[in-house]
Amino acid sequence: MNILVTGGAGYIGSHTCKALAKAGFTPISYDNLSSGHEWAVKWGPLAKGDILDRARLEEVFLQYKPSAVMHFAAYADVGESVAEPLKYYRNNVAGTLNLLEVMRDHRAVDHRRTNQRDTDAGACHHVQSQSACSDRRVGTRRPVRE
Repeated sequence: MNILVTGGAGYIGSHTCKALAKAGFTPISYDNLSSGHEWAVKWGPLAKGDILDRARLEEVFLQYKPSAVMHFAAYADVGESVAEPLKYYRNNVAGTLNLLEVMRDHRAVDHRRTNQRDTDAGACHHVQSQSACSDRRVGTRRPVRE
């Protein structure tokens, strides 16, 4: 079963790919290599592309027919996000929306309601998104004020 891992050439994405491969899945790393590294992709193919490029996402979904997506292709530098908020909104909001829309468009069959297996029809029903930096808070005051 193919699992698309956006940001698969980054630290968290590459370790996720390693764990997926060990569990018997085929991780497909989708990365624009802006902060990831091609050498980190060792457990499945690398599909170079950006989550803002809907046409490229479509190509990758048609080629690999992922059953699930693990999304790690968000920008996460707090300092830069304050200096360049539109860059972050564009990638993290618009890019994620592109990804979700492509997933929706490739959801050909709901396997829970039919007798078809997950590998049939290239349907993609599941997404996991994680931001590692959201868990790294400094100080003891909660909630953290922006």
